[in-house]
Amino acid sequence: MSIIFAKRKLLWNSGARAAPVFLGALLSVFLLISCKPQATEPEAGEPKFSPEVSARVNYVIDGDTIILDSGEKIRFLGIDTPEIKKSHAGKSQGREEPWGRDAANYLTVLLQGKEVGLEFDSVRKGAYGRTLAYVILGDELVNGLLLKEGYARFKTYDNVLKYGDFLKEQEGLARIRGKGLWEGKGRLKTPRYFLASKSGNYYHLPDCEYARKIRKENRLRVTEEEARRLGLQPCNYCVKASSPNEP
Repeated sequence: MSIIFAKRKLLWNSGARAAPVFLGALLSVFLLISCKPQATEPEAGEPKFSPEVSARVNYVIDGDTIILDSGEKIRFLGIDTPEIKKSHAGKSQGREEPWGRDAANYLTVLLQGKEVGLEFDSVRKGAYGRTLAYVILGDELVNGLLLKEGYARFKTYDNVLKYGDFLKEQEGLARIRGKGLWEGKGRLKTPRYFLASKSGNYYHLPDCEYARKIRKENRLRVTEEEARRLGLQPCNYCVKASSPNEP
């Protein structure tokens, strides 16, 4: 009996001595793994925009060109919006392209009469003597917003743009979501669009009787998110009626 007990004691002591060694090795492996640098996706974020001057918007010519109170014409850098007909010397010139009027009217509601910041790039003047600029409202780059909402296409006109990568990413978001110019072409379902007037206060379902009364040149297609950003209210007769949970 004493021999068996001695063997058991010897085995127990051997195990007791081995346990700390095993735990120590396990801890070393854990620390090695946890301290190893892990590959992570870089966090995407907006660049920090730095307005060089501020000015008030007097008039919106189209989706990518505005006139300041000073009379200076500003052409948005890095974007191109569809054409619209313009009046010159009492005559209508140009052509109406899909989403061109929406872009111009969206920009009108967003910017007209408001103070904006302007930031410039290496090329200051463009065609027709217009000043090329990034237009900043609050802390948001309007050039990028037009791309993200599908009202514009990314275009450099062979210029190297400091915010070129960011602008291209914004266009990519619109393309994936099938917004605006990319309607029906995205990987995701195209968002629901409402109709509003550039001079109105409400947004409507397309078949609303009030939507049908909006003049074609004043019409604006907009998502509900953007309608709210623009300060528009849901129509009491169509939008709220179709959303019983709407307060």
